[in-house]
Amino acid sequence: MRNTGSAVVILLIVVMVIAAAIALVARAHRQASVAPLQSAGEQSRSSSQSRSRSQAQGAQDHSRELVADVHSDVLAELGDADRDHMERVILALAQRFTDCSVRGEPLPAVEDVISASGAPDAVSSILSRRSAGVFITVIRNNAVRACVGSIWPHLPSLAQEIAHFAAAAAARDLRRSPIEPWELAKCVYAVSVVGRLERVPPGVSWDPRSYGVFVRAGERSGVILPGEALTHAKQVSWALSEAGIDARMPYEMYRFQTAKFGGSLNLRGGLGQ
Repeated sequence: MRNTGSAVVILLIVVMVIAAAIALVARAHRQASVAPLQSAGEQSRSSSQSRSRSQAQGAQDHSRELVADVHSDVLAELGDADRDHMERVILALAQRFTDCSVRGEPLPAVEDVISASGAPDAVSSILSRRSAGVFITVIRNNAVRACVGSIWPHLPSLAQEIAHFAAAAAARDLRRSPIEPWELAKCVYAVSVVGRLERVPPGVSWDPRSYGVFVRAGERSGVILPGEALTHAKQVSWALSEAGIDARMPYEMYRFQTAKFGGSLNLRGGLGQ
């Protein structure tokens, strides 16, 4: 009987071991079946996230292209407009707002200056519905008396942008003393409307009469407009100097074209700063 009982115990132990082994195998099989499903789900989520990132990046790229196209279109539209009428109203805005600011007189309404210039609707429409960065340059005795502006627009329309910086030209060019009323009679005005910025690596050259340069390193930046330097090297050197950027340090460089109206410097005759 004792031997029989021992055999039964051994048999029970064997059965329990076999049952445990079967349970482990079944569990492993279930995990193996679930794992591919989880992997597929993760792949689906990863693919969805990747598509979302791609779509977001595509939207950002498209947005940048639209911004670039807007500024390019401004120059194209200005180029297609009646040049004489466009120049007349732009220079009227520049001179009137600079004069009033220098003399301390109340600034006129932009619409009144445009209306008084006799600009046709096609010209005034461009100035009131388009926007772009502008620079106002005041020239006296073939020297830059004041130059203020921005690469990017800050106001809703070109006309407002021109009026704003023309008024600022009186005293906001911190590199030069404020313009005095007695100087106004001999001042000549130039207005440059800025087109698209194109990033270029150091070492690439271009015609400084056709392109301006914008340099940037951190918070420091400098701009030289087309036609303000005789050579490309001088143009870049001036921009870096204006920004306080050491040419040996890393910096970003962009070139741009402008639609220019009004006077110009005679570079061959000597450029006064």
